Amino acid sequence: MSDTPSTLQRLAELKKEWRNNNFSLTPEQQEAYNVLLAHRKARVSQLIKDGRVWSGPSEAGKPLAE
Repeated sequence: MSDTPSTLQRLAELKKEWRNNNFSLTPEQQEAYNVLLAHRKARVSQLIKDGRVWSGPSEAGKPLAE
């Protein structure tokens, strides 16, 4: 499961199933969700470690210095 887009899509599907099933998952779905969530957290941690995540203040909406 190294493909990040499919991980995100599967997480979204499980969240939708969770909502449709009165906010509960089967044990198999819960295990799959936990594995996908751990994979996602590892991916984000790796991006932070590599310095590919902006962690400073937002510059959105501020005028550009010319």
